[in-house]
Amino acid sequence: MVKYPLVVVNPRTARVVSDPDLVTRIRQRIPAENLFLGRSPEELYLKLREARAADIDTLVVVGGDGTTAAVLTSLLRVWPHSILPKLVLAGGGSANSIARSLGLRGSVEGVLDRLLDEETRSPEPRLQPLLRIRPAASESYYGLSLLAGAPKRWLEGIEAGPGRGLAGRTAESLRTLASVLVRGERARELAEPVNAEIEIDGRALLEDSFTALAISVIGDLGLAVTPFQDDTPAVGSFHVGLTPAGPARLSLEVPLLTFGLTDQSCVEIHEANFVTLRFAQPTELSLDTVTLPATELLTIEPGPSLPILNP
Repeated sequence: MVKYPLVVVNPRTARVVSDPDLVTRIRQRIPAENLFLGRSPEELYLKLREARAADIDTLVVVGGDGTTAAVLTSLLRVWPHSILPKLVLAGGGSANSIARSLGLRGSVEGVLDRLLDEETRSPEPRLQPLLRIRPAASESYYGLSLLAGAPKRWLEGIEAGPGRGLAGRTAESLRTLASVLVRGERARELAEPVNAEIEIDGRALLEDSFTALAISVIGDLGLAVTPFQDDTPAVGSFHVGLTPAGPARLSLEVPLLTFGLTDQSCVEIHEANFVTLRFAQPTELSLDTVTLPATELLTIEPGPSLPILNP
């Protein structure tokens, strides 16, 4: 007997907006109570509580990086970390960096069909470590990549622009380069320093500011930008990359990191087990493209490992 997953669909995701009949085709494959059309984090949290009570053992996410990030944090707040359900990322967003990094292949319908077919389902999930982000005055968040400074602003520029995905990345890179050449406002904004004290595994770094910071357990920080040579850090650790570089040098980083030329990058790489960030003023960071509330103190540590299924 087929045990149906809970399918979480973001109705505003790029694939659903461009193909409204996708939801109808998903409905044809699963019972009505196993489909959730996400409207708010509060509704998602309640639906996940229902799924846990109903002994659902697999979740399918149809959406981009932001949808995946919202599901991860709600999921980790609802389920005991020792019995987490399997997660299937079916894509569907304008940028599916997380899903691609974790092995997404094929269409949304193809992923569902393979999942529901016992003969084609991947036999065992693989465990994907997560980050646990602890702000000073709120609940923990969970995800794969935390960004601050230039990379956060760069991705926000793409989201605000007319194009998404690789086309948006190219347009934003050209816009930044043009601003660098004329010493424009965009270049200055992108490379505005973030004043912060940084401790890695109890050791304080000499630098008291950075222009770009990335903390991640995967290689792709978004749209094929990969600053870390090793996609998978050691068990119980994560990657930290940071630089104080100015606008001109930062403008070269996207093409260098896209083509894997990490040996020519100005980003300083660390492997860490625990990081503390103390900001000079309340600062926003981006967790898997979702902006977290501004905070002055943040700790990052390894979170639980999530079973990822790639049918």
